[in-house]
Amino acid sequence: MRNYFFNVLVSIDQLINTLANGDPDETISARTWRERPDSNLRKVIDWIFSWYEKDHCKRSYERELKGCQ
Repeated sequence: MRNYFFNVLVSIDQLINTLANGDPDETISARTWRERPDSNLRKVIDWIFSWYEKDHCKRSYERELKGCQ
């Protein structure tokens, strides 16, 4: 059941990224790291997900490169 909710959240994230003229198979976090790793947006996203993992945007980008999302 946990995987189901995670997959739904990732799909919503990818939808929002697509609506913002991004790659439909990329999350906002991965896009933020790829385009602007030193931006305030990246810092905010990393802070929001700090309970989950350190350097969330960078790790999301790395997972995108491996095709894990």
